[in-house]
Amino acid sequence: MTLKHACTALTLIILSLSPLSTHAHSGATGVVKERMKAMKLMRQDIKELRFVLESKELDVQKATQPAKRIAALAVKFPMMFPNGSNKPPSEALAKVWVEWDQFQNQFTELAQSASTLAKAAQTKDRQNAVNSLMQVRDNCQTCHDRYQVQD
Repeated sequence: MTLKHACTALTLIILSLSPLSTHAHSGATGVVKERMKAMKLMRQDIKELRFVLESKELDVQKATQPAKRIAALAVKFPMMFPNGSNKPPSEALAKVWVEWDQFQNQFTELAQSASTLAKAAQTKDRQNAVNSLMQVRDNCQTCHDRYQVQD
């Protein structure tokens, strides 16, 4: 896949993540609100990374920082899902706690992909960075498809 094709695919993928409902944030409190905020930050970082990776000159700093933030958030995310925190306005399905080990593995994989992305950006390996960003996005999508209430 060429870099242009990968970036086009990323654009479509990121747009598919955008409908993650902002209306769900109204009325959220405590840990549910915190994880919704964290998800929003992660979406913003993914969008930022897409633009950085599409730019003519790869800015190491602009690519590395968002990737490191995503990796750090991924490590913290399981703690943001205490048992029973799936009451509305949460969009988490009860399946999260039934499949807890698999759910945690999603975040481990996300952290690994984001760390690989940060390393690729630091060495200016654009293709590996784009591939890693695709893995980050795929991991997010897989988790949302499996563990989030769908409209």
